[in-house]
Amino acid sequence: MFTDRGVVEVDEVKDELSLMDALIACSFEDMEYEYDEEEKMATVHCDPSNVDDVRKGLEGEGLNVVSSGVETVTEQPADLTEEQEEVFQSLVSTLEDHEDVNSVTHNVDM
Repeated sequence: MFTDRGVVEVDEVKDELSLMDALIACSFEDMEYEYDEEEKMATVHCDPSNVDDVRKGLEGEGLNVVSSGVETVTEQPADLTEEQEEVFQSLVSTLEDHEDVNSVTHNVDM
């Protein structure tokens, strides 16, 4: 139902071509990226076991890595009605506000 993926966020990317060149220089397989031309930011998705190596590789290519880590994503998102979504958002908010809760992971497509 859930899977982990590595995420490396890069800021101040000159252009998409320079990002692609840096990713090729890292020579890791199974990497995907999203590039926001307006914000000059990129998000690189990779195997969770490669997060540190990808971060170091991109920094070595002169890119400004602002964060890196592993996130849990759903493989089967669930759709809710508007009414169900309101109740669900209230539940998630309550859980997130609890002092013993570090994070809340769900498969609801919001």
